[in-house]
Amino acid sequence: MKYLLWDFENTLGYRQGMWSGTLHSILESNGIQNIKLEDIRPFLNIGFTWHSPDTPHSIFLNGKTWWEYMNEYFVEVYEKDRIELYTEPYATAFRNDNVESVFQDYQKATQKAQEIGLEVNAGHDLNLQNLEKFCSISGILEVSIGHALIADALEVGLFTAVQEYLKILSLN
Repeated sequence: MKYLLWDFENTLGYRQGMWSGTLHSILESNGIQNIKLEDIRPFLNIGFTWHSPDTPHSIFLNGKTWWEYMNEYFVEVYEKDRIELYTEPYATAFRNDNVESVFQDYQKATQKAQEIGLEVNAGHDLNLQNLEKFCSISGILEVSIGHALIADALEVGLFTAVQEYLKILSLN
């Protein structure tokens, strides 16, 4: 049996990242390695009782009811139906001609996410040079290419840039 102890006052110990850092550690220890801490934080910035201190929280009369509520909330955070892989490490490795091991990590992460029922998006630093290889990973549903698209559009025009990205995306 596994237990999760939460130390609200940091009296038992201190963990860098606190709530989101702990959830990030849980994900990593369960084999989900390519979710960045920054991707988790938005899901933990709302919904907790201390985010609305002016509102009475009469349903939390004791620790048991509070944990029942929090358990549902953590399940909601953890069981989102889609994740986005942060692809800057892939883009850096691609630029440095050292992409294969990093690419394999993304393949494994995508496969693991799919095994636990998550759909997979990807984004950050994907561009015309590295997009085709990345999109060869089976199961990538969407990619975020906004910054690169606009940068390319400044050079070749928006219509041409969109056509070039669509051509790459149609290959996969």
